[in-house]
Amino acid sequence: MVGASREELVSVPVLGPEWQKSELHELSRRGKSAVRKEKRQRIWREWTRDQRGVCGVTWLTRKMLVIILSCMVVGTALVLFFTIPRPPSYSFYVSQPFTVNNSTVQFARTPANFSFTGNLNILADTTSSYLPLQYSDISVQLYHLTTNKQIATGNYGKNKVKKGNQEPVSIPVQFSYSAPNATDTTWNDIYSACGHMWTGTVRPPLRLRLVLTSNIVGLVTKPETSTQISDVTCPFELSSNSV
Repeated sequence: MVGASREELVSVPVLGPEWQKSELHELSRRGKSAVRKEKRQRIWREWTRDQRGVCGVTWLTRKMLVIILSCMVVGTALVLFFTIPRPPSYSFYVSQPFTVNNSTVQFARTPANFSFTGNLNILADTTSSYLPLQYSDISVQLYHLTTNKQIATGNYGKNKVKKGNQEPVSIPVQFSYSAPNATDTTWNDIYSACGHMWTGTVRPPLRLRLVLTSNIVGLVTKPETSTQISDVTCPFELSSNSV
């Protein structure tokens, strides 16, 4: 008996489309990196041609971004121009740059010294500033004009000066000086300028140099002003029985 032969059916998977070499390359790590790089280059070219916006904002093209940044720069410059304080210029009261508390006046010959307190009266010209000036500190030093020796110091402390043509500022000052004897030029000049006015006596004027340092809120630097105070009459008169 002839055995019946039976063919076995073998299932073969259906073949898909063949992969291109370029497609296989794109699946690799290097290929993916190249694709991302090409995408970035394409986006950059489109943005430089004003065909694409920034960060997904379609209207924020390169041209529009340049306009916005330019407006911001101009706006910032205008704000700084009007808000940054400008150091004022200073001048003295012509008639009375100093006022002195007479009860504090002390002079001695041996050792030669003097001390007294008072106020330095100046005018601050703030017309160059568009806002009031806020001082955190104003310090002053007074020197004898001829010998250049310091004879007084003062401090204004925190204060505000409104914007105006010439705003008065009165700074408390402490005069203090000592020397070995009365032949010292600095002591002798101050004593002569403030001495008792006997009949026929002509007192010489005070000749001083002022150094004023301003610490203004909003300014990094501390502007310093130096000026001479010449031909100023001493604001007090020593008694007839003074040293």
